[in-house]
Amino acid sequence: MLQPPFFGGNRDKIQQKIVKEKMKLPTYLSSEVHSLLKGLLHKEAGRRLGSGPGGSDEIKNHKWFKAVNWKKLEARQITPSFCPNVAGQTCIANFDECWTSMPVLDSPVASPVAADSNFVGFSYVRPEPFLQKPSPLG
Repeated sequence: MLQPPFFGGNRDKIQQKIVKEKMKLPTYLSSEVHSLLKGLLHKEAGRRLGSGPGGSDEIKNHKWFKAVNWKKLEARQITPSFCPNVAGQTCIANFDECWTSMPVLDSPVASPVAADSNFVGFSYVRPEPFLQKPSPLG
């Protein structure tokens, strides 16, 4: 099974590893992927790929994306190499059961339970999905 760059124990231990340990990437990944991941996951936010004056163009211009025609992609003129079968926007059939059966208690989106939480009274409304089919009305 593939592992994320930082794993083990509970969320607190993982967060400590993220802050203190050096990221270890599998050797079978190409140098371009190593460069991209290290750039996106740099510990100093101001030095992360895409945080500079070029913004998202820094990411788009990374050598790992050299084969991507961004104009055609944004215009939805590229046919995906894989299109999963889904039964609606909430379909989870393409996710491994180990993720869909995970208890919500250790989920990053679990609701805070402490009365002195910084999120008491906070409400959030999920925006429309970023990648959705364009409306036939334009």
